[in-house]
Amino acid sequence: MVKQTTTLRAAGALVVFEGAPRVRWSWKSAACWTPVGLWPEPGDRAEVRERLRDGEPVLIVFAEREGGVPVTREELSGAPDAIRRLARMDDAEDLGELLVPPLDWLPQDMRRRGLRFFEQSSAEIARTPRAIRGPMLLEPAPKDQRQLRFARATGPSGCLERDLPALVEHAFAHHRAAVGQHAA
Repeated sequence: MVKQTTTLRAAGALVVFEGAPRVRWSWKSAACWTPVGLWPEPGDRAEVRERLRDGEPVLIVFAEREGGVPVTREELSGAPDAIRRLARMDDAEDLGELLVPPLDWLPQDMRRRGLRFFEQSSAEIARTPRAIRGPMLLEPAPKDQRQLRFARATGPSGCLERDLPALVEHAFAHHRAAVGQHAA
């Protein structure tokens, strides 16, 4: 499984892990972490925009289940207001969750496409027995915006880091062929 990170580079693509990996944490004390922000920072946004504008590949990977990020009241106590507003916590409970807004960092047309893929892949995961589905679902190649693809893990082990180059190569084979034709 890929260690919790928001972005990696693989086979010339920027790979972004959507959901829980976007939460940035910092030490609050010797025994407690606190959520301090969400990826992307302004520089990260600029990098993604530039890559998309320049036609460089970006692969966004969803986990099997997207949901809240578990957080305790103590962890939230030092969090910025923007992060606390994302928290859903019962007054009687010490454990709640941060609701990370999915794909809120993408342009709206790309965000809609990604959310549509997430819904379609949810239906695919629900109707296919675990024993016969592969570890990842890949969005069908779009006619436009080929530099951006979405993928989804189908099980709790997620995406293995060693498999990312092959996933990227497969996801962008059509895009790279089209770019090669234009360069010739």
